Formats: sequence, C-alpha cells, structure tokens
Amino acid sequence: MKTECRPIQRCVCGAFVAAILAAAPQLLGASAGPVEAQVRSITGHTVITTVGLFTAIETFMGAPNAREPREAFTVQYESRPSVRVTFDGDATVLHSKDSIVILPRSASGPAMRFTVAGRKPVEPGGRYTVVDVEAVGLAKYGSGRGLFEGPLASASGGPGVVCNGSECLAGGPGSTDCSVSCGNGCSVSCGSGYYACCNCLPTLSCNCCK
Repeated sequence: MKTECRPIQRCVCGAFVAAILAAAPQLLGASAGPVEAQVRSITGHTVITTVGLFTAIETFMGAPNAREPREAFTVQYESRPSVRVTFDGDATVLHSKDSIVILPRSASGPAMRFTVAGRKPVEPGGRYTVVDVEAVGLAKYGSGRGLFEGPLASASGGPGVVCNGSECLAGGPGSTDCSVSCGNGCSVSCGSGYYACCNCLPTLSCNCCK
C-alpha cells in the first residue's frame, strides 16, 4: 500500500526539524547573547596575577596552594594597563558580567575595579578609593581550575585564544557575549570592536577577538 506525505505532515515535520536546529547550541552546552547582569559577591583569599594582555583573578576558600579556586576570572586588555595589577590577600570580590571589583579585607589599600569598556561598572560603596582599569573583555570560569594551567598557559597569544569566527562553538562575529558549559564552563563579555568567542576544544576558553 502506497503512503503519501500530506501537507500537514510536512508542516509538522518541518517545525520539528526547525526546533531541533534552534536547540542545538543548548544541547551542546553553548549559548550566545547576554547573560545575567546581577552583582554577586564572594569573600576569600584572592590572588591577582597579570601575564601579557591578561589578568587572572582567583579567589580561594583556603591557602592558594592548598585548594582549587572557588571563583576564577580573566580580564583581557587592548594594551597593558598603566597601573600595577597585582594582589595577594583576603578580599571581597563583587562581580557582574561586565565589571569586577576587588575590595581588600583590611581596607588599607585601594579597591581595584575592572570594567569592560562602555559597560556599567560595579559600585563598591563609599569607604574605598577605587583604581579603575578598562578592559576589552571579562570572562568568568567555573571553579576547580588553575588559570595558569589552563586558559593563561599560552599567555603570549592569550588563553588558548581561537579567533576564527567559524571555529567558535558559541559567539562569533557580531556577538558581544557567549558562554559554554562543557567542563567547568566559562562565559565572557566583550567591549565595542570585539566579538565573543567561546570554545570547549582544544581547551576551554572564553575570549574577545577582533
């Protein structure tokens, strides 16, 4: 007996295929576009280290050599900042997707604020002197990875940077934000003139590219 595909069947089938294609990035653990803008807070031993055009910010629950970081970020620059970007001590870290502020626990030194150019900075409160550092990108990495063993390992070219738009699992030309959830996951927010590029291979990386 011959079976015919009626118009309504083709419609339903086409809609099903379109839905699967639209969901593909989420099924792969990737997304492009804005992520939540709320400000979060974490307190612990915080270490800030700069290599090349990247700064690593890691906050630990215990001593840095004893535990993996609870929170980890990378700040990406157009050129090396004019101020000395380093810190090693107890601090509270306030962060949104576009800005991060390091508030020393002792309040004996200034707060350091890194903000993506053209984005809204996090406001730390009135008792701190704030040193502002402009960035082209701010990325957040999931806990449990040492940034200098992963994203910042190849600091001369950036943390495993892949800047070929066709090779971005999430993001690509025209995207200012992206994220991936593979491994411990990462997300990035980029300023004007850059596009966000997020990948799982060859290494987990969330960066800003021109």
